Amino acid sequence: MSTEEGGPVGRLTDEPLGAWDPDWSPDGERIAYVTDGQVRLVPCDGSGPATTLVDDVGEVASPSWSPSGDAIVFAVRDGGDWDLFVTDLDGQVTQLTDTPEVDEAHPSWGPALAG
Repeated sequence: MSTEEGGPVGRLTDEPLGAWDPDWSPDGERIAYVTDGQVRLVPCDGSGPATTLVDDVGEVASPSWSPSGDAIVFAVRDGGDWDLFVTDLDGQVTQLTDTPEVDEAHPSWGPALAG
């Protein structure tokens, strides 16, 4: 299979429960995505397997790379409302919001938060 421009197209993930919410890294080398409560990273060129960055924090959605490529913000629901978390590329997770009965979802980076 190939793209309209003639470049190769190939499968990057093989997740038993599916993969969703992909987001390209700013350098174009990796894609962050969600599967079964995890944020995972996979090389865009198919050169290696996916690696787990975040695991076991609840239901995960909407990963978004920072403009500098050194962090990913994402939403988590752990039995209640959605809250926002951020992780560095070593998997150090920090909770950003904790507002009961208010859902924060679909995060993205703005100029004031870039860095």
